[in-house]
Amino acid sequence: MSKNLILVDVTQDKECVKHCHTENSVTWGGKPYTTEQYVERENFLGEQDICSNPKLDESLEEYRKYLGIKYFAFKDLSLPDTGKCSQIVSALETLNRVAYIKKPNSEQEIPILSICIGGVYTPQKFRGKRYASSMMSDLNKFYDDIASKHPQDSFLKYTTIFLYSEVGGFYEKFEYASRHVPIHYFENDFKLLKYIESLRESTKKVVPLVLEDINSDLVTCLKAEEEECEKASKNPQISNKYKFYIKPDVDIYRWFKARDKYTAGIISSKLISEKPLIDGFKVEDSKSHIIWHHSWNEDKLYVLNWYIENNSTDDAVTLLIKAFEEMGNYKIKKLAVWDEDLSGKTLKSIFKNIEEHDSVHIGNENSSLSAIRAKWLDDINELIWTNNGKSSWF
Repeated sequence: MSKNLILVDVTQDKECVKHCHTENSVTWGGKPYTTEQYVERENFLGEQDICSNPKLDESLEEYRKYLGIKYFAFKDLSLPDTGKCSQIVSALETLNRVAYIKKPNSEQEIPILSICIGGVYTPQKFRGKRYASSMMSDLNKFYDDIASKHPQDSFLKYTTIFLYSEVGGFYEKFEYASRHVPIHYFENDFKLLKYIESLRESTKKVVPLVLEDINSDLVTCLKAEEEECEKASKNPQISNKYKFYIKPDVDIYRWFKARDKYTAGIISSKLISEKPLIDGFKVEDSKSHIIWHHSWNEDKLYVLNWYIENNSTDDAVTLLIKAFEEMGNYKIKKLAVWDEDLSGKTLKSIFKNIEEHDSVHIGNENSSLSAIRAKWLDDINELIWTNNGKSSWF
């Protein structure tokens, strides 16, 4: 690799971060954003707690400097230096969070550093020169070096990197193993809604969930999700494997909510002012709940978690109906659910009952192909990634 190519952490350099977001808007921006709005959105998201001030157990406080949003610029020093950002030829960002692993045949939960890569881009004028490939190799080395320098520190030693690729298995050549998660779609169809309503044997009362309001209902929901996540890691069928997972977290849900609100303000601020956003619903006197986010530019309502207590069919159907009502409120075309964001057999059986309906599309190819890299493990096939759902992505 040329000594002229270097990876630079520009997290604290607002001018470089803005430059990267401006260039990036060509690839990841577009409708409904102007370039200025896209840059403003990215800055706004970077200010959310999970990016700027992540929650952290007191026992892990020493690792705070490794967590949150990190911005990286890739420079070619052989290019003319006409300003601070003139030699930037590619860029990316990472969202660093606490994750967990369990070793084979062990129930010990080990907190580790996880790195989620996002926003990889190369401006058009620099494409075809293998800058992005070189940048990915350097990023891997950047985090590998942190891990290798702390062989006795499990939090850093087991650093694990993952991403969600929109270009298929491209990242496999950088030691990332693809892990496809199917996605399910429900079209906003009146006949389908009526059929779903017919599956309900009794009417359940629900309470709305608002992520800014940490009340007992939301606390109950988050606790149930965390227990479900831990339960998945204890599945006896995978006991002889390494397990990797990120626990559900209100702050990542709030990050999605921030996206919701910012984009809604551009697309239809009047509609949102008339119908304030609800982030999901909980069945009264039950832990069953659904949490979602509105992807306005995709015209989809994405489920972030769908938890059903005691495999209650009525709870599951009640919450599915609420999702259809939410789509109706804002004229959203589709409900989208990643397979990993479903809990329990009940949801699977409900899907089976309605999958023949023309407006139901089960087990589709997910255009966001997840991929994971664990340098600390000799064989990546020995690693099971549980709880790999929409909320792990950013």
